[in-house]
Amino acid sequence: MLYDNARRDYLRLLKKLGITKCDGSFHSLRRAFAKNYVRRGGNVFYLQQAMGPLRP
Repeated sequence: MLYDNARRDYLRLLKKLGITKCDGSFHSLRRAFAKNYVRRGGNVFYLQQAMGPLRP
């Protein structure tokens, strides 16, 4: 799987679902997941370990 193909499919999916608030980056998906996890009562320390460090 190439990055460009995954991004193209991701952007198509966002458009199909009518999601316009997202800037289209994979990082925004990661950030949205983390925010929703914490808002629903998730453990912040577990989240930190599960998500691991960002890779440039």
